[in-house]
Amino acid sequence: GILYTIKELLLHPVQMLREYLAGKRVNYFKPFGFVFILSAVYVFLVHWLDVRIEYEMIPTYGKGEVADINTTMMGWIYKYYALSLILALPFYALANFLVFRKSGYNYLEHFIILLYIMGMGIFFQIIACVAYYFFPYYWVLYIILGLSSIYYIGVLILLFKKSSWIKTLIKVIWSAVLFLLIVFIICIVII
Repeated sequence: GILYTIKELLLHPVQMLREYLAGKRVNYFKPFGFVFILSAVYVFLVHWLDVRIEYEMIPTYGKGEVADINTTMMGWIYKYYALSLILALPFYALANFLVFRKSGYNYLEHFIILLYIMGMGIFFQIIACVAYYFFPYYWVLYIILGLSSIYYIGVLILLFKKSSWIKTLIKVIWSAVLFLLIVFIICIVII
C-alpha cells in the first residue's frame, strides 16, 4: 500500500526503485497513483490549513501586471497541483535520461524513478505544511524542504553512482539545469 511504499522510499529508496523496475511491483503503490494521492492530500491540507508554502517562501516579484501574473500562476499550480507536476515530469525525465544515458535505464524507467522521487517530495511538502501550521516560522519550512532536497539528490546519487559521488552529484545538478533549460526553450518557443 501507500504507507509501505513511503516507508520503503524513506528507508531503502534505491533498493525499492530497483526492485520496482525489475518487476517486483506487488507490494508497492503504483507511481501515478502515488503522486496523485499525495498531491490530493497536499492540496486538501493547503486549503484546510490555509498554508501556502510557496507563497510563504517565494515573494511576489514585480508590481501591477507582473505581480498579477505571478499570483495567477501560483493559483493555477495549486488548483492543478498533480497535473502541473506531471506536465513538467516528461521534460525532467528527458534531462535525466540524457545526463545518465549510460545508467542502463530507458526513458520510461527514468520517468518512473522521478515519479516516485516527486511523490516523496510531495510527502515532505505535506510534513512542511503541517509543521508550518503548528510552528509558523520560516526556518521550519527551510529545514523540511532542505531535507527534501537532500533526499532527492541523495537518492539520485546512490541510484546512478558508478564511480565518484562528486561526479554523480555534478551530473544530478546538470540534469536539473538541463531540465530548466529545456523548459525555458519551450516557453520561448510558445511565447
